[in-house]
Amino acid sequence: MPPLNSDHSPILLSWVTAHKGLFPFRFNNAWTLKPLFFSLVNSEWQSQEQGNHVYVLHQKLKRLKGVLRTWAKLHFSNLNERVEAAKKKLQEVQKLLETNAQDVLLINEDKNNRKEYTDLLKMEYEGLKQKTNCTWMLKGDRCTAFFHGILKERKSSNKIWAIYDSQGSKLTDAAEVQGMVVKHYIELLGSMTTKEVNLETIE
Repeated sequence: MPPLNSDHSPILLSWVTAHKGLFPFRFNNAWTLKPLFFSLVNSEWQSQEQGNHVYVLHQKLKRLKGVLRTWAKLHFSNLNERVEAAKKKLQEVQKLLETNAQDVLLINEDKNNRKEYTDLLKMEYEGLKQKTNCTWMLKGDRCTAFFHGILKERKSSNKIWAIYDSQGSKLTDAAEVQGMVVKHYIELLGSMTTKEVNLETIE
């Protein structure tokens, strides 16, 4: 905005209330830390589908997505709370070991708790590293205020807050923005067809 007689230029801010919709499917690199992950993917990929290669690939990915959603919800939900709980459990056992250093049961429990805490910590670390996409995370920095600031910034930058339609009108409503994006790609790609294409004839 113009400063007029002042040496300061006023700023006009427009606040947009974010409406959370369905979360898109995102692959989490931390999933690969679970040995069961690869056998799960391999098992689902062996399923038989009928149709051309593109259709078969689409169907396998679609089914695998649903399986991974359910599996990830079971093993990776509330990860932060699970890390803290594992840490607390490990600390309690180690505190008991201070006065019972020769207790075999406590020693084994400490070993198991240490592994559980380390595994959960690795999964949390990989997930956060992927979300921030920061190269400095590879050097060992983790969970600092700067790190969480980067995480919030990326979440904000990945959100489409407003969009202009073909008439030049600005849309800020979440439903209108979503509808405009869908409309754009329908016009760009055309309607869905069920006609199969023989890929073997394409050179």
